[in-house]
Amino acid sequence: MQKRETEIKFLAKWKEVLTGSFLALACLALFYFFPSRGPVQDLSRLLFFLLIIPALYIKLILKKSFRDFGLTFSVTRENAGWLAGMLLLSLLIAYFLIEFTSFKRAYLLPSYALGSFWWFLVYELVFVNIWLFLHESFYRGFIFFTFAEKFGSLAILVAAFSFAIFLGLTRSFSWIMAPYVIISLTGGWLTYKTRSFVYSYLMGLLFIIILDAYIVYAFKQLV
Repeated sequence: MQKRETEIKFLAKWKEVLTGSFLALACLALFYFFPSRGPVQDLSRLLFFLLIIPALYIKLILKKSFRDFGLTFSVTRENAGWLAGMLLLSLLIAYFLIEFTSFKRAYLLPSYALGSFWWFLVYELVFVNIWLFLHESFYRGFIFFTFAEKFGSLAILVAAFSFAIFLGLTRSFSWIMAPYVIISLTGGWLTYKTRSFVYSYLMGLLFIIILDAYIVYAFKQLV
């Protein structure tokens, strides 16, 4: 009897992995094929396909809590240490990109963010913030935790590869996306250690703000 129950749980878990994988790919495909004109509709697509549909699937189909998919924030010294460590590692990787590649010349911020401190804050805390949270909730939240129980740390690579698929579909492979590729790995490890994509989101936002602030500083030194 116990063996039978174990088999049922095993099959149920694999079914969840397969259906979650199908839904994730479907969301990315629908995002790509759904027509869009302008940034407002792009944001609407992100909100619907990367947040609302996975959330409905979690609550209505799986009947699980969002906490099971990383929407939790347990403040501990260990978690804070991992956040600081992954932030430093992300900045170190960015440093090598700046020093040894054409990253600094090709990584372009909007002109309004370069010319005004207040517009820089609006850009970072509104546009970057929303974009980052939607992607973190999907890749480090929905996709990572769909695979984490069965595959452990390999779920980091699955989530990062899914983001690469997104970049391929949207033809967004460029230096402007390099910081988000870094986050897909360092943020994935942070999610794995803290069991929370909120930590990854916060680390990613701090990382982008620090990096963009440096880019603005470097730009002003040239003019």
